[in-house]
Amino acid sequence: MNSPVLRQLRGRNAVITGGAAGLGASLALETASLGMRVIVVDIDTKAAQQTVSQITRSGGAAEYIKTDVSVPTEVDKLAESVYQKHGSDIPPERWAATIDVNIQGVVSSVRAFLPRMIASGEESWVANVGSVGAMGVVPAQTAYIMTKAAIQAFTEGLFAEMQLQHSPIHVSLVLPGLLRTGIFRHNRDSHETGQSQLQAYRKYLSQLADTNGMDVGEAGKLIMEQIVSGKFWITTHPETLDDFICKRVQYLQEKGSPVSMMPKSSTLFDF
Repeated sequence: MNSPVLRQLRGRNAVITGGAAGLGASLALETASLGMRVIVVDIDTKAAQQTVSQITRSGGAAEYIKTDVSVPTEVDKLAESVYQKHGSDIPPERWAATIDVNIQGVVSSVRAFLPRMIASGEESWVANVGSVGAMGVVPAQTAYIMTKAAIQAFTEGLFAEMQLQHSPIHVSLVLPGLLRTGIFRHNRDSHETGQSQLQAYRKYLSQLADTNGMDVGEAGKLIMEQIVSGKFWITTHPETLDDFICKRVQYLQEKGSPVSMMPKSSTLFDF
């Protein structure tokens, strides 16, 4: 264990889901060899106990916690048993609500209206709202950004399908930039566990939107002008979108750190 990065893992906890067999068991053994305390998580008690025994016989520290990771409440109990939390994470209900509104709401609307639009044979427009943030990483908005990334993928596929059908339906992806909407005050959807850095970062984003964000009325006019022109890529902040895209391309090419795609990536670590 010559690497400084690996040495700093000694004495820390490793929670390995699916740790009873296969790759999970292999990772459990490997993390134990690094001096970590291993929490083996699985529903197969017998196999999981064998993994634990193999670790302890080798002088490592391990324990087994039976958990069905497909049940959110059981995962919550797992986390509570591993360490005492500080603050609050997103409850499963909040995740579900975010997904239902931001993803299912869009999909349901398209499902209900698009067949009728196609049947009419008339030129029509479908514009789904994503976010420039979905091109990058925005801590303290993880659940929200996840849903917007999903909408981008959905809209790209929908555009291609309409093109293949030679349909008169114009499909647009709306990627707003920073607007004065109060989103950073209302979307408390981060994995905050008492980490003041995330709280401070959200405050920074909220203040930035209040002082530099575009008025929603102005944004609406810009968006409608682009929708009726038939553009696929629509944004209120072209330079911001270009910056996010450049950062993501560089991130993918270099297989770099996701932090490199954060807006003002050093800010989170300066608080």
